[in-house]
Amino acid sequence: MTALCFVITAWVFLTALLRGLPIYLEHRVIVRAMHNVAQGYDTAARGREEVRQAIQKTWTVNRMDGVASESVSIDRRRTGVILTLSYSISFPLVGPIDGIWRFDDIVADSRSVRRSL
Repeated sequence: MTALCFVITAWVFLTALLRGLPIYLEHRVIVRAMHNVAQGYDTAARGREEVRQAIQKTWTVNRMDGVASESVSIDRRRTGVILTLSYSISFPLVGPIDGIWRFDDIVADSRSVRRSL
């Protein structure tokens, strides 16, 4: 009986890991793309729509379809840009049981990096 419980627990854990790992990897790509767009921000040449298009292009190249670029909050400043995103993804775990993974307040701030000349 103990072995059966161990096998079932291991199966559920492995299934959850295999279902959750792609979501985590996609999240890391989304965060990296937001930071890259924020670091490449030019205060003189870019408006909100250009930033949103840059985010969408980066996500399209990396095949990210879990989050829309419209859900990114863009705060333009004289010294840079702050991109903020909160989202959640629902995914099937086991049978009719769904998991929800929530990512709160992902912030990419171009002002926090010193620029060298």
